[in-house]
Order: sequence, then structure tokens, then C-alpha cells
Amino acid sequence: MAASIGIKLDDSKFFPVLEEDSPASKVLELTTVRDDQTSVQINLFRGDEDTVAAASYVGTLIIEDITARAAGEATIELTLTLDGNNELSAEAVDLDSGSRQALSVSLETLGGDEMFSLPDFDLTPIDDSLNLGADPERRNV
Repeated sequence: MAASIGIKLDDSKFFPVLEEDSPASKVLELTTVRDDQTSVQINLFRGDEDTVAAASYVGTLIIEDITARAAGEATIELTLTLDGNNELSAEAVDLDSGSRQALSVSLETLGGDEMFSLPDFDLTPIDDSLNLGADPERRNV
């Protein structure tokens, strides 16, 4: 059985939306869970069970500045698309305010036990009086 791509629900259950390795597109209508909520976080996972604990994290969409309404009244439209190359695209839009966020990720690169390499950037403070901690490889440019 192929793994499913899905979202984490408010009760921490895994809700499958798409089947991995099966190109498709689905649109879900999501709502808020608290009154006057002005942001939502949509966590995407890949798994073959009904719990998030048994699933692999894929990515997160955060929609801010949504129209504050009673719980369950705000409408967030989530579109998930999986193409033939196992590339996942996700877009979430608050239909009232138009606030949106999108992400694209290759499920192929998320597979396996590969270690993540160090990032290709360094943090250089604008204010030299800030101490970012000891880093023996830090270069002052």
C-alpha cells in the first residue's frame, strides 16, 4: 500500500488527501477551530496510518491576517496537487481576506535517511555589539 499525503487535524489525527505516486489534485475547505482566530497553520505529512506520530513531516503552510470570525465560519481553501514526478504543490487561501501561502516539495528528496547538510548561509549581525555565540569558523567580512 502506498503512503498518503495528508494534513494534521486539530485532534492530531492524520487526514489522508492524496495517494503518493498517483498524480492527482484535490481541494479541501478548512475552517478555524477558535473564535476570532486570525491565523492558521496547516501541517502536511506523508504516512500510511491514521496518526501523525507514525507519519513523516512534509511541510507547513501558515496563513496570517485571516478575517476574524466565529470558530468554523472562516473558510480556508487548501489545494494539494501531486504530479507524475512525485512533486507536491500546496496552496492555502483565506477566501475572505485573500491571504495565501504556497509551497512545493519533491517527495523523492524527502525519502530515505539522508542527512541534511549545513546551510549555505551565515548570520552576520548588523549591530556588532550583538553576540551570536561562539563559532570558531566565523569570519568577519
